[in-house]
Formats: sequence, C-alpha cells, structure tokens
Amino acid sequence: MKGIRLSTVVTVVAALATGMLLFTTSQKVQKAERHLAKLESEKEQTEEAIRVLRAEWDYLNRPDRLETMATRYLGMKQPVLAEVTKDAAALPAPASPASGQLVVQPALYHPAKGHPQ
Repeated sequence: MKGIRLSTVVTVVAALATGMLLFTTSQKVQKAERHLAKLESEKEQTEEAIRVLRAEWDYLNRPDRLETMATRYLGMKQPVLAEVTKDAAALPAPASPASGQLVVQPALYHPAKGHPQ
C-alpha cells in the first residue's frame, strides 16, 4: 500500500472540522430555539396575566360597586338636586398656589383605558 497522499489527509481533516463545526452550530441553534420558545411562553403568560388584571380592574371599578362602598365606608351619599350647582358663576374661585392653600388637580381620565393615568 502506497503512502497516503497529503491531499487525502487535508480533505479528511477538513471534512472532520466541517462536521464538528456543523454539529456545534446545530447545538447552538437548538439551544437558541428552546430559549426562544421559553420566552414566547413567558410572554403569553404575562399577556394573559395583564388581561386578567384589566378585567379585575374593570370589575372592581364598576360604578355601582364604588357607590356602595363610598356609602358604606366613607359615609358618602348621592347629592340631592338642591345641592347641585347649576350655574358655574356660583362656584367658589379656585385657590391660587400663592395663597398657600392646596390646589388639587383632577385625575386625568383616559376613556379607552377606563382608569386614571
């Protein structure tokens, strides 16, 4: 048997190196795919939790429930018609910050979201 030619050895070594590189790359791709699947699953779980929390927010902020709780725990009641001011001129002037009185800004209401920002 004659000696092995150099080109044969180089070809075998190149084939082995290519095979090892392909195997390593394949393992990295599979690991990345598993990680991606895990992230997608976590994303879906988070989105579901957000949907549940929004539904719970809407349920807890029903006007009839809030009215009942305001009456029961805060002693609030519906205003009678005589208490409601119909003329804006009859309202007291707002306090100025220079007077040292607390000026309360109304909460911003976003109709699409249904809760204060």
